[in-house]
Amino acid sequence: MNPARPHVAPSRYRYAYLLASLLLVITIRPFLAERVLGVGLIEAFLFITVVAGAYATAAGRRKGLILGALAALSVLARVAWLLHGTESLLYGFLGCYIAFYSVVAFSLIRSLFQAQDRITADTLCGAFSVYLILGLLWTMAYAILESAAPGSFHFSMDGAPPEARFDRFLGFSFTTLTTLGYGNVAPATPQADAMTTLEAIVGQVYLVIVIARLVALQIAQGNKSPEAHD
Repeated sequence: MNPARPHVAPSRYRYAYLLASLLLVITIRPFLAERVLGVGLIEAFLFITVVAGAYATAAGRRKGLILGALAALSVLARVAWLLHGTESLLYGFLGCYIAFYSVVAFSLIRSLFQAQDRITADTLCGAFSVYLILGLLWTMAYAILESAAPGSFHFSMDGAPPEARFDRFLGFSFTTLTTLGYGNVAPATPQADAMTTLEAIVGQVYLVIVIARLVALQIAQGNKSPEAHD
């Protein structure tokens, strides 16, 4: 009789955890931003996203230490900005988040394009997570540009507080990434035009490449299945 094995969290769901946390931040944040409890929940969601990102992509001691250090630095920088609210701390925490999510996105893309013999639901969650991370990265880049060069974007809602403008950038980023475009936020300088154009291009190219990769994996999986040799 074999002894019972200790329960271990299934690593095959790590991308699903990351996707769920990203969706919480993107979809729940606007509905909770004006509530006292909501602010605490938003910070908790952001923290969960950082933890999920590190868990999803940390493979090996060295990479785990690097991601852990970036995650801790990102959280500490955001806490410092929330406490003091200076412009330099804003750049610091946004820069830390950009560095962290860039590493996470690169790791996810690399794992997607490594040799695989089948597509799983978690594979799809990883591909979708990268797409959402791209939108978050440009959101933060837009916030940095507007803070460094005020007037880089035109808002239909003038006089909005910085937190509300960040939410507008979040929506603007994803409408640009999907080439939807509502027009409530618009680039007003050549630098902002260049950033939005690059985001739209990256969003479309990413979809084309990922779909091609997933189709190739599906074909390879079908060729290796027992039914394909009958």
